[in-house]
Amino acid sequence: LDTTIPTHPRAVDRTTTPQTLHHPLRVTMATDGVNSDPNHGARGGRLCRNFLPSLAKVERGEVSSRQLSRRVVENRSRSLEMDARKVVKTGNAGGVLWLDLDSTEHRYLLTASVHSSVAIYDMQVPSSEGAAFQEHEPVAVDRGNGR
Repeated sequence: LDTTIPTHPRAVDRTTTPQTLHHPLRVTMATDGVNSDPNHGARGGRLCRNFLPSLAKVERGEVSSRQLSRRVVENRSRSLEMDARKVVKTGNAGGVLWLDLDSTEHRYLLTASVHSSVAIYDMQVPSSEGAAFQEHEPVAVDRGNGR
C-alpha cells in the first residue's frame, strides 16, 4: 500500500490549490519494519495488515480510538520481546541511553551510554556460548575520548 502524505502543513502551495505539495513524503506500508525479517518471529508484518482495517472501524465508530491505541501498543510490545538466551555484556558504567538494531540485516545492535560511549554488537555471532545462553561482547567500542 503506497500513500502520499504532506511533510508539514506549511509544505502546501497556497498559490495554486490546497492539494498541491512542494515536497510530499512517500510512505510504503508493507510490513512492520522492525520485525519484517522472517528470522524475527511469526509476527512480522501483522501489525500493518491489521492496522488499516482497524482504522476503518474507528472511522465508522465501531471501535474507539482509545481501544485501537491500546491494541496497537500491546501488539507492538509483544513483537519487541527479547530472546532470553542472548546476553549482551556491556562495559557501560552508567545507563544506556539508546539501543537500535540495524534495519537492513537485523544483525548489529548499536548502543549509546550516558558517558559518550558507543558500542556495536553482532547479535548473530556469539562471543561465547553456554548451555542455556549466548554471550555477546562488543565488536567495536568508541568511548568518545579518542581511544
